[in-house]
Amino acid sequence: NGNLPEQLNVAMTMRTSGGNYFTNRQAQSGPDGTFEVTELPPGKYEVAITPWSKTSGQASYYYVSSIVVGGHDVTESDVQIPEGVASMEMAIRIDFRAGTVTGKVLDADGNPLPRAMLVMLAADPNKRSSLRYFKMGGSTTSGLYTIGSVIPGSYLLLVWPNQDPYALLDPDIMTMLERYATPVSVSGSATVSQELKLNSDVQKIALSVAQ
Repeated sequence: NGNLPEQLNVAMTMRTSGGNYFTNRQAQSGPDGTFEVTELPPGKYEVAITPWSKTSGQASYYYVSSIVVGGHDVTESDVQIPEGVASMEMAIRIDFRAGTVTGKVLDADGNPLPRAMLVMLAADPNKRSSLRYFKMGGSTTSGLYTIGSVIPGSYLLLVWPNQDPYALLDPDIMTMLERYATPVSVSGSATVSQELKLNSDVQKIALSVAQ
């Protein structure tokens, strides 16, 4: 339920054969929800709708609930752009029953930790490579944080003291970090409060990844 925002940002991000992501193509939707993303090279893409209403200047808590291309549901898989195809029609449905995670970040001594990076990704290892279930956030100067537009489900939340949050998309790195992550279950339209604490072992892993 919810009114379609007048303008949405549609982003298509290409996935390489190695599973990495690079520069995406974007387009703005019209008042009727139609959009056109042009100059897309052949390849595999993930589709995202930016969860921000630029007309109101306030966050709109929705998420992509389904993507249909050529009559096939590709919500949980990549959108394939084959060679030699001039155009494709895509139908995207958004759901306004997204969840929110809020709380406070603390340092090792229990003090509020300002400007900390947070990374949240799916608890299900089979979904961790998908940007649909990958969220980033940051704490304020008083250590408070909010992560919105969360697809209902189970997640792992981590304070990540590294400049590259996408490093956690690497299965080998996440295997080392999983034991330190905080499990969070998010329901539709619900707000979950979760306190987080920076772990010294995570700091060591982050330092080794950066080197």
